Amino acid sequence: MKRYSVTHFDTKARGSFEIERVQIAWQPDQQTSHALLFENPNHINLIPLILEEAGYELSEDSVF
Repeated sequence: MKRYSVTHFDTKARGSFEIERVQIAWQPDQQTSHALLFENPNHINLIPLILEEAGYELSEDSVF
């Protein structure tokens, strides 16, 4: 089963702004996991849609 997860990674202060970083991880099989960190809301919303189109299912637990 191909799974992916979206989890809060950390929050960083840049000047007077706080930037939230989100980890998007995907698991194509039981032995392999990949993850990337994103700050851009466009990426945070787009990547899960691409993964779902590729046959991945959202997991409530982190897959990384």
